[in-house]
This record gives sequence, C-alpha cells and structure tokens, in this order.
Amino acid sequence: MVKINTLLTGFLSLASASAAFVKRYDNSTSSCVPTTISSTSIVSVYGPQFTGVPSNKYVVPTVVGDLVSNDAPEFTVYIPQSLYNLTGLELELTSAVGFDVSPESYTLYSGDIGDFVYPGQIYETSNTGLVFDGRTQDPLLKITIIGIPEANQPVFIADFVLTLDVISSSGLQKRDTLTFN
Repeated sequence: MVKINTLLTGFLSLASASAAFVKRYDNSTSSCVPTTISSTSIVSVYGPQFTGVPSNKYVVPTVVGDLVSNDAPEFTVYIPQSLYNLTGLELELTSAVGFDVSPESYTLYSGDIGDFVYPGQIYETSNTGLVFDGRTQDPLLKITIIGIPEANQPVFIADFVLTLDVISSSGLQKRDTLTFN
C-alpha cells in the first residue's frame, strides 16, 4: 500500500474481495484471457474532489510522443481513470531505442487537459517503469517519461505495457486487470 501524502485530502478506503478476477487484454489480437488470482487490498484515493467538467478527449489510454529540451524524447501516457474505475496501475517500459531512462525519468500527474498537477510522491519508479497503487479524484492521470537521448539518434522508439487494476462494474467481488500493449 502506498503512503498517504499528508498534503492531500480526501483519503477513502474501499476493501476488496479476497479473490480477484484477472483479465489480460491484448490490443494486437483483441482478445481477453481470464484468470483467477487471490488478492486482498485497499483502494487509496488521493486528492480533493474534482470540480469542473471533465474533458472527453481521452476515452482509452493514449500515448503521445514529443521532443523536449536537448532533443530528449518525451512520451506522455494519458489514462482516463474515472472511466475505468481505477484502483492501481503499472507502466512498464519493455524496449527503448535511441534513449535511456532512469527512475527520475517517470513522473505521474493528476487532473484534466490543460490542468494537471503533481500529486506528490504517491507512486514508485524504477528503471523499467512506474507503479501507482490507488487513484485520485481527477478524471485523468498523466504519466510522462523523459528519456536521456543517446548521441546522434534521429529516431526514438519505445514499447510500453500498461496494466490497469480496476473494480469491475459488478462491484467489489471481482477485480479486473486490463493490459494494453
């Protein structure tokens, strides 16, 4: 369980069932493979209640690439957590061409289009990715990955696996894991 950031308000806990239903989704084949696992956890909700009208720009997880200062590649992953009833996520960088990363390359933001804020260190990073156990009360999460460019690289390519832990529409009896490649 992730530590609560004392600067944020609105902590809420929801107990989940002891059995979990895992559904792995592969975008390339559009297929799901159900598996049952055992799990007991608490959903941590961070931040104040969102006020405003959420944008509907992203209705599925979306990756956007750009170049930032020093021609470093920046990959941004938008996750519509409110549409997925998110309880946690893991982003794994499986391949990087033309750049390197460090744990400091990954940052998580919460908010909506044009209004993202840094919610504090409520997640964990490593060289291979980011793990967030919980959710915020904003419509979107944004993960930025700023790479360290290798010398004379004209192209930057990244492969990601995004795994979302969600509460299914049937309630807390089941939890689904959706995987996007």
